[in-house]
Amino acid sequence: EDGSGEFFVMWDDAALYLGAMVKDETPYMYREGFPPAEADTISLFISTSPAADRQRTAYASTDFRVLLIIDGYDFWTAIDRDMVVDNTGFESVGMYGYEQVLEGYEVAVVEVDGGYVLEARLPLAALANSQLLALAPAAGTSVGFDIELIDVDMPCPGVGVAALAWTGSEAIVASPAEWGVLRF
Repeated sequence: EDGSGEFFVMWDDAALYLGAMVKDETPYMYREGFPPAEADTISLFISTSPAADRQRTAYASTDFRVLLIIDGYDFWTAIDRDMVVDNTGFESVGMYGYEQVLEGYEVAVVEVDGGYVLEARLPLAALANSQLLALAPAAGTSVGFDIELIDVDMPCPGVGVAALAWTGSEAIVASPAEWGVLRF
């Protein structure tokens, strides 16, 4: 009843679409200046390379962690690339809030009894630059992917933060080998 969800993913040539029905007794927990991993956040782990080795234990330049802060007001976004050795000119951005780093990102969130419902559009071009091609999904293509629901019930330093991953592994942050697969 406090920290679970159902997630849905759709796609077109330009974007991924995320739908979520989240159970959270205290939704929209966020404190300015706190990193997204210490707030109510949905993290998407995604490789933009269908050819990437699914058993790799180190992040490649085509691997991303996209964070969607669920604060009830601004819905800040961040991209965590700290674990990528060769970032190909794509650094971490937005890791302390106050930023909307996904150009073209759209989100709608409605609080419901016992949680919230979210719909989001994440442009694939936001995960590309002049050195890193955008993901070009096609029917039948698969990429490494995972979703992590981060739930904090009190926005204070040192308070425990619960996280629930689609694959069930806490190691998804450290190793892409722990991710699931998204098939278009």
